Amino acid sequence: MHASHGLEGLLLLAQLCVIAHQSGSLRSSTQAAPKLFLNCSQAALSVHHFVAGLRELDATFEHKKPYFIMHEADEDRGGMPLHVLRKDFESVRPDAAAKLFSDSTPIITWHRVQDYQLMSLRMAAELMIHAMPSYSNLKQPPQLFLRGNILSKSFSFKVKPAVYVSANNPGAMELADELHGKYGAAGLTISRQVPPEFAIMHDMQPEEDKASADDSYRLLSTAHSSTCTHTHMLLYLCKETFVGDAGRRLAHEIREAKRLSLRIVMVHECDPDKNGCPFAQFFRTTPEDLISGGLYGAIANAFHPEPHRQISLASVAVPFGAVESKSTLVGKLRLRRESKGSLTQVAEVTAPAGSTQEAGSSHI
Repeated sequence: MHASHGLEGLLLLAQLCVIAHQSGSLRSSTQAAPKLFLNCSQAALSVHHFVAGLRELDATFEHKKPYFIMHEADEDRGGMPLHVLRKDFESVRPDAAAKLFSDSTPIITWHRVQDYQLMSLRMAAELMIHAMPSYSNLKQPPQLFLRGNILSKSFSFKVKPAVYVSANNPGAMELADELHGKYGAAGLTISRQVPPEFAIMHDMQPEEDKASADDSYRLLSTAHSSTCTHTHMLLYLCKETFVGDAGRRLAHEIREAKRLSLRIVMVHECDPDKNGCPFAQFFRTTPEDLISGGLYGAIANAFHPEPHRQISLASVAVPFGAVESKSTLVGKLRLRRESKGSLTQVAEVTAPAGSTQEAGSSHI
């Protein structure tokens, strides 16, 4: 489309509107800012047109078209937190902001790492299919299963992981509870008992554990032991990590874990409601000797808000020593149809072993 006067007519033909949100996307067209990307999709119609966003939005509401928001959260690519985008739009169109950001509006966060991106694409495809005439009468969107979906895999541990979770690491125990709920039955155990092999000074005692100091902490020389009964240490990275006295104690424990060759599994909290923050913050708060010693040489496992958090929980199993169960390596494509013959569910096999890419390796 080259003439914007035909936009409303085009929207009338469309069955679903996809609103891609980024910084400035819903500001006035007189402002120098990124513009709204609107995608109108029909069974045989796909239109991608960059124009000022307000007309598309008004036409979507006027014609009562179903719509969903695709949220760009990556600030390096023009994204912003959703609450900031909402406030931005309210300053321009407070009348439409309440409707656009209502509780009933589906909001999908766009990701670029493969497994997370597949979930975003699947969620968008389900909503698009639901808008088609053959499926619009369904109460819920049809469920799609994609090839390579990590959530369809099952994992087991050849060596049962014993994970140390530090009381000096704010938020780590809550994350450990999530891990145990997912993998406890498979043999993963969580312990807040400081490994007795750690050399810990008297002033390393966390406030909440003063009552049990004699049981939990011991003063040992670094020559006392070079092995550890634990297999892993969880390092939970959020706004409060490496901050204050607790941060100093945590840094000491990490040095001890590295001395004992205890594998450190890092989890980067990305959910703002759980004190998530940009990874760049940790290069300002982490002691320099840990940075130069290669602490961040390994990939931190990003933990995003739901529903993508389920991908995070599945991905983090591998650093703890999990292997994919053989029963999920081979499968068949199955198409389940209703009696009328319409497709209601697509179930595909998972990716072969070794096909899953490392975090950050797949970008669009």
